Amino acid sequence: MTGQPPAAPAPALDALAWHHSRLPDHVTVHLTTSQQLATLGWIRPATGDQSGATDLLRYVVAHRFGTNPAEVLLHPAVGHPDPRRARGTQATLSARWPESSDARTRLWTSLSRCGTQIAVVTALTPVGIDLEILQTPLQAAELLTLLHPTDRGTLGRRTGTRLAHEVTAAWTRKEAMLKALGTGLARDPALDAVGTHARPIQEAGWASLSAHLADAQDYYLGLAWQHQR
Repeated sequence: MTGQPPAAPAPALDALAWHHSRLPDHVTVHLTTSQQLATLGWIRPATGDQSGATDLLRYVVAHRFGTNPAEVLLHPAVGHPDPRRARGTQATLSARWPESSDARTRLWTSLSRCGTQIAVVTALTPVGIDLEILQTPLQAAELLTLLHPTDRGTLGRRTGTRLAHEVTAAWTRKEAMLKALGTGLARDPALDAVGTHARPIQEAGWASLSAHLADAQDYYLGLAWQHQR
């Protein structure tokens, strides 16, 4: 097909990969910025996403499928700007392989943008990802009021910078889990406890984590994924 973007070189994708000791092998995370994607020539204005986040996700999915990114179909809810509608969902291929290998043509995905920072995740099970810039203590105190009563009680004992870090981390796990559940923030954030940064609460059959990313600005990354059965 004329005008198809080329497959992304594996070394370039590897350079953007993010690793964590708790991530299972089937979950892949890539972190970058819009500037980096522009330098790589991976932003295509025709897609309507000037940040390049959805293009990056297509490249990652295509690499896992061993195909061209133009064949990857992303659900509109992935990366939706409205957090009430943003959720993780499956990516598929426009040209399906034989029915016997259909499972290989589906992959769970999620993405998040925060400022110029971009994070994308792919997995063989439902998955969600969220990026948040470190909140100020005042912002964190306001955000805390939206969390589960258990979290408000535990995290509310923190103050100052520690409160800011704990609440920002908790919120990333919260949004990641709601994306993975397929609801986004249409589900009340106060319904489910997420625990502390060091001891996240894990729902049955699920895992979550948050990580501090110290860059030009401080960010937190949150992930949630369903265990393989």
